[in-house]
Amino acid sequence: MIEEERRKADEIAHQTEVERQRNEAKRISEEETKQREEARKIEQERISIETERVRLKEEQIRKQLLEERKRREDELKREANIRKLKAMNQPVVDKGTPITAEDLAETYGSERTVEKVQLHKILLTRTVTNVDGVITFYARVEHDNGSTYHFKNGEFITAWQYREETNK
Repeated sequence: MIEEERRKADEIAHQTEVERQRNEAKRISEEETKQREEARKIEQERISIETERVRLKEEQIRKQLLEERKRREDELKREANIRKLKAMNQPVVDKGTPITAEDLAETYGSERTVEKVQLHKILLTRTVTNVDGVITFYARVEHDNGSTYHFKNGEFITAWQYREETNK
């Protein structure tokens, strides 16, 4: 009987020890689970913070690029306006030295004078008429590409008008 009681006592002690070890293992397991969960939360927070930092950095870069583009466009517009104003303020064209009427009458004394000048890719035919002291300049400009332009005293005229007025 004593042995049976001792065996029962050993069995109870063994069961108690097994129960204690089970509880200890459960507690350790729960702690490890809790630590892993905390580590996961910390990692998620770190990733979230890093993502937000990268997003803010990208937004800052995007704003800088937009500001730089706008500043460049404004600068180009300002430069274009300055060039435009300079062009508008410059004298039109140097018209050369004026020739007196006597010199013109002397140079173009006959009723009709035709001058042909070959320039680079342009044939210029200048016809000058002197009718009763009134001098009129006609020009026919023929380009290598086939285009032809006609002028009377520097103003554009039609080919028909040029032919009619120069062939009199």
